[in-house]
Amino acid sequence: MNERERRDFEAGVAEETDAWLRGDTSRRRFLTKFGELTGMLAASGPLAAAITDAVVGLLRERTGRGPTHGKTTIDENMVVSVLHNTLTTSERTLIAGGQTDIVLEVRRRHQRLMRAELISMIEALTERRVSACLYDSHIDPDVSVEVFILEPRMPRGAGAS
Repeated sequence: MNERERRDFEAGVAEETDAWLRGDTSRRRFLTKFGELTGMLAASGPLAAAITDAVVGLLRERTGRGPTHGKTTIDENMVVSVLHNTLTTSERTLIAGGQTDIVLEVRRRHQRLMRAELISMIEALTERRVSACLYDSHIDPDVSVEVFILEPRMPRGAGAS
């Protein structure tokens, strides 16, 4: 990194940090921008946190209650979000009454309805196309998983004519 690039980098980090501290930007935007500036969009970095926040937020919005814990891991061509404590009160009641199969079926149907939104969020955050989206849920322990398979990155200069 030359001197000019270093100054631009430091100015960008300072600007984003100041905006976040003033409350002018969201935590997600700050972490994403900071990660872009520092090149740290890694498995445990700001991109993974932004994806977890987005997935949990959509589930909360659609079900009335989001998971209480989630973690996203990003591999070269795969994003995996593991969500804990996802069951709603009504689902717990059905499970206690022996209706586990109904809970799992409703969850699968719900997932199909949210699929397009989840894919759009992942594509926007990763700037990659999602080729497959898989989902499953487990009752005991209460854990769900969202898996997104990403199209491979094009090598730099590939596809340019």
